[in-house]
Amino acid sequence: MSGPNLHNALLRPPIIQILRAAGFHATRPSVLDTLADLTARYMMILASSVASHAANAHPEDPAPAPVLEDIYQALQDVGALRPQLREWEEDWQGEEDTRGLENFLGWFTGPANREIRRVAGFLPSEGDMIDPESVEKEDFLTALKKKHSKTGEESRYAGTVLGKSAEEHPIVIEGGVPSIQEWSHQVRSRAPYVAESDSSGVSSAPSNLSDADEVHQYHGHTDIKAPPTINGNTQPARAASTARHALRLALKAHKRLPHSPQRDAHLITILGALNDYLPYLAAISYGLSGRPVESGSTTGGEEIEVTLHSEIEAEWRATLTSTPLSLKSRPTNGRVRGQGLDFEIAFVLTTLGYVLSGLARPGVLRALYAPTTPTPEQRTAAVQTATKYLLQASAVHSLLASSPSFTAAGRQTGTATAVPDLDPAAQAALSSLALAEATLLAVLKDDSYVAACIQARNPNDKDWMVRAPEIPKVRALLFARLCVRAAEYAEQAAAGMGAVGAHGKTGIDEDVVGYARVLGRVARARACRFFGVDAELAGKIGEGIAWLRAAKGALGLRSESQGEKESSAKSKGGFSRLKKEWAERREERRLEKDSGGKDRVAKGELDPGDDAGREEEGRVIEMLETKWERMNDTINTQLIPPSTDLLANLPSGRDIHSPPGPYKLPSLDEEQLVRMRAPPAEDDHETRIDMDDSDDELTGPAGVAPGAFPERSSSTYY
Repeated sequence: MSGPNLHNALLRPPIIQILRAAGFHATRPSVLDTLADLTARYMMILASSVASHAANAHPEDPAPAPVLEDIYQALQDVGALRPQLREWEEDWQGEEDTRGLENFLGWFTGPANREIRRVAGFLPSEGDMIDPESVEKEDFLTALKKKHSKTGEESRYAGTVLGKSAEEHPIVIEGGVPSIQEWSHQVRSRAPYVAESDSSGVSSAPSNLSDADEVHQYHGHTDIKAPPTINGNTQPARAASTARHALRLALKAHKRLPHSPQRDAHLITILGALNDYLPYLAAISYGLSGRPVESGSTTGGEEIEVTLHSEIEAEWRATLTSTPLSLKSRPTNGRVRGQGLDFEIAFVLTTLGYVLSGLARPGVLRALYAPTTPTPEQRTAAVQTATKYLLQASAVHSLLASSPSFTAAGRQTGTATAVPDLDPAAQAALSSLALAEATLLAVLKDDSYVAACIQARNPNDKDWMVRAPEIPKVRALLFARLCVRAAEYAEQAAAGMGAVGAHGKTGIDEDVVGYARVLGRVARARACRFFGVDAELAGKIGEGIAWLRAAKGALGLRSESQGEKESSAKSKGGFSRLKKEWAERREERRLEKDSGGKDRVAKGELDPGDDAGREEEGRVIEMLETKWERMNDTINTQLIPPSTDLLANLPSGRDIHSPPGPYKLPSLDEEQLVRMRAPPAEDDHETRIDMDDSDDELTGPAGVAPGAFPERSSSTYY
């Protein structure tokens, strides 16, 4: 018997018992099959809703376990619980409204279902001389299996869907080690002894392994120079040089790629190079500070002896800096030189944060703007992956903002001020910006209005020939508060990055600051749209239109009806009206410029608009406003209240993602530590990797700042 047939067969007895408890002692098989099918569909909808809420609340877990709050929201979705007060009303009263849950429990345990519970074995039958509290609560399948089992055990069902799976027993090999893990530990424990007992003249080599290593960074790339810098009983510096060289090649290859899906896909290569490089940097940092390396083994961390002969110097290109620091301390190529290993780790971490943010956007765009309309499952998978990247990027920037060592490293550049890219305020702002984008993605996953607007513009979509696009009801108030929270995060990011360049200091590039401002406007406009959707669902279509006009005002878009009223009301004072219109159009052009990401779409593809989503949100608002105004003019004629004060009276936001903790540097595993103890070849002492960097200044297509940031005018990269 297949799985679905077995599940349907197991569902029939409960339906029969429910009909029996309701007073029906006979029924047709077709009626029984129909009721069983309806029950199965309802249970599937309830389970799918619980899984969806669990994925929204815990996107960082690959298989999130539902909690009570997820089940409570799912019961509201399927109509089992009737909502009483809205969330802002609960916040106003200071207590949660649980009347719906209490009514549901009262109905479940009340006299209406007493007979069903008795048949199920939760209540004693008449004539039973037992204590009601001692009734064992078992489902009918468990009781049936015990009834047909002579021994009272489930051994006869082992290995089937009705029983437990067979337990795995260890296989002992006679005459050898107990397990492969034990053999592996023995081999690894002998590796240091073999290296130390070698008497061929290379036993003293580990003490001078890295005499030829000095780290020099070139705008995100690295060279290995001759002066002695680090030595010790292991070779993390030499292994780090190899990983650094791979990172350099990956960054140089990324720079040469044109703006295309191939460039976005290449970010995975850079991410892999960064993840290979960071453990060695952490090992060198632990060795210089005298701390043991956390290898993840049960025996504890291993200490690495590292000696610093001369201070490490690194040179990176400041990606987000608006202007050069000073002509005396900064080269004309826009690079920043600093001293210390923390300076290098800080810029590697900033690159990691940029790459993680950059990986989030292409996947969502490919899913939403594909030639074929994506299914809800495809859209959910893309959003969850992008959310994971953004939360990781927020954690990386949070580490850079909270670590005093990285803050001090940003000031060791020979200048009076810190590098803006490593400023704590800038890193905290980038962390807030990543949280804002992650919060908006949680709303975008279930935003059926955006999906319908994209589907209407898709020339390859043919579903309109079969049926009209379905726009299911959404949790408008919840989505609105999430958008308000995203706007607060984006405004915090814009204020933090703007404060970096205050008092005449060098600041963050204005394109990035402008992007954060526009993202905050888009989030507030989306919140107004969902408040309008809630009003329209409640039958207040006039109030809904007012909310849409408030959303257009937040985006800097003018409503056509508003423009007609102003032109008819102001027949005089043409010059002042012209001056006002010119100022509004200039503000709109500035917002379009700050939103970034223009003219990147190939011919024949769907245009996703700007990076901040301003154009797409404007299209959705225009679509709803046109539809609702037509309905209000023909069916429900309601007065449209003024929309000037709606933006100022928005409620407070609500978090869907808890801010992640600071990023933890990855550590070397035990195999890597064993390999670093091996003696090097003789020619390793003369290793010198000095790649020609003459192509760094070649002219090419304008680069894109990492993440969803707008394009930069110069050819900059990490």
